[in-house]
Amino acid sequence: MRIFTFDSTKSDTSEAFAEMRVQLDEQCPVPSFVFAATNSVHDAETVRQELAQLSAHSVHAASSCLGTMTNAADLTQNDFGVAIFAIDDPAGDYGSGFQAIETDARAAAAQATRDALRSADRAGEIPNVVWVTATPGQEEAILNGIEDVIGGDVPIIGGSAADNSVNGDWYVATSEMSGQTAVVVSV
Repeated sequence: MRIFTFDSTKSDTSEAFAEMRVQLDEQCPVPSFVFAATNSVHDAETVRQELAQLSAHSVHAASSCLGTMTNAADLTQNDFGVAIFAIDDPAGDYGSGFQAIETDARAAAAQATRDALRSADRAGEIPNVVWVTATPGQEEAILNGIEDVIGGDVPIIGGSAADNSVNGDWYVATSEMSGQTAVVVSV
């Protein structure tokens, strides 16, 4: 397994992802898993479209408050920070699931977990780890929904999406979907 990080301070979302895609293509052309974190000023649908251009097996993204930090840069001091965390693991099986949260966050998280397991070609199995990002407000129900599917013995990492001023301008996304009231689960 190899892990890579890439970042950009470009204000244009497509330019930022193009810059990172060049680096990704050189070092890790077909990542097993990609997590992207952006300052919330970036448009969710544009981020989703850019992620769909990656050759990654599994994609997970979220907005963050004022950006993110990598081993190379503190992007919280930049108004437009975008970062990618990529895993190259040909022996692993990775998958992501997205569900909008309409009325039942627990049910949405359970479905996103089942979708992630199916995406990893591991339906019905217990993963080694779960990565979750959800829009704020229903975190406990989301954790309960994930545990409804995988039990309580699997480490769950992640957190809530954010924006720069707690105005609801946050998002979560995969390469197929994005939303402001949703959950993404990766296994």
